[in-house]
Amino acid sequence: MLREMAGFTSGIDNRRRFRTLQKGLKERFQQGYMQKHPPLGYQLNVKIEAGKVVRLPRVIVPEEARTVRRIYAEYKEGRSYVFIARRLNSEAVQSPAGGLWSANVVRSVIRNPTYCGKVYRATIAVRGKRKMLPDNKWEIVPGKHEPIIPESLWNEVQEIRRRKVKRTRAVGSSLLLSGILRCGYCGYSMCNDGAWGGGYYICGQYKQMSSCRRNSYRRIHLERDVLNYIFNVLRNEDLYEEAVARRREESNNDLAEEVKRLEMTLAEFPERKRRLFDLYERDQIRREEFLHRKDEHNQTEAQIAGALEQKQTALAKAVSTRLTRETFDEILKTLEEQWERCDMAVRKQKLSSLIEKIMIQEGAFKIHFRTGI
Repeated sequence: MLREMAGFTSGIDNRRRFRTLQKGLKERFQQGYMQKHPPLGYQLNVKIEAGKVVRLPRVIVPEEARTVRRIYAEYKEGRSYVFIARRLNSEAVQSPAGGLWSANVVRSVIRNPTYCGKVYRATIAVRGKRKMLPDNKWEIVPGKHEPIIPESLWNEVQEIRRRKVKRTRAVGSSLLLSGILRCGYCGYSMCNDGAWGGGYYICGQYKQMSSCRRNSYRRIHLERDVLNYIFNVLRNEDLYEEAVARRREESNNDLAEEVKRLEMTLAEFPERKRRLFDLYERDQIRREEFLHRKDEHNQTEAQIAGALEQKQTALAKAVSTRLTRETFDEILKTLEEQWERCDMAVRKQKLSSLIEKIMIQEGAFKIHFRTGI
């Protein structure tokens, strides 16, 4: 009984210490201190005070900082991750891990907001494991360390990176259906057959590894048949009612999710203000910093409240609006009139927004529309 009581008491103490540790780490994060090992360009900074080691904000390593600035400058000029990594390796520039550079390492440097003077949390605990969050859900706060690059440059590079992510893999191809064609036997992407002058679409796995059928389809015939089928389907009277219902449902769902996200973010501000006041009461921050951060919280809260009001208005408007038959016919007419005048990139974009994939098998095709028809 005594052993069990001692074990139970130890368990309670361990949980209490763990909660205290997590609370301390969270407070340090809110104050703007890095919680992880310093990334490329920074190093630890400590001092001895009253016989104890006191950690200070990380300091910049000049040589590594030049590499970071170079990476951002080259990426802004249009260089890819792979190109930057190869050039750094060719010049024997040491990577953060001490080995060779790779595209993923360059990408991690590009995405890291630490370099513009911020600290961030990009993971969340799910059933005892850390799960990576998407970029728009990262928790980012001002840091105590000195930035290596301006925040404006970091935001500009992130915008470039997001634009590149949205581009489809086959956007630069001269073939109309590249990127949405799939082999009906193996599911691999279809590509042009170079041996036949680009006159046929064939299975990409067959072309690369000869592990599937050739599954060829004459290019000009397939593009003509697919376009004829698409326009015939769009002229179908039954499509109108389904398009109305699906458009309303998808639009309302997106707006409702955005409203919910903004409401959750807005509900966190009272707790943030309470924690900030606790830091001030415990003399962990000075009055000037307390007032400055309080003003920042109030400004951010006002901005989110304004955005929430706009989204709620948009949601109410979306619920009340209806796609009329005249509007639907006008959209179809515009597509037919502009199709011949569009360049290849615009045509491919229009098809990609309408079609999820086209399966090719035994000389026939099956179109999977994004609208579910």
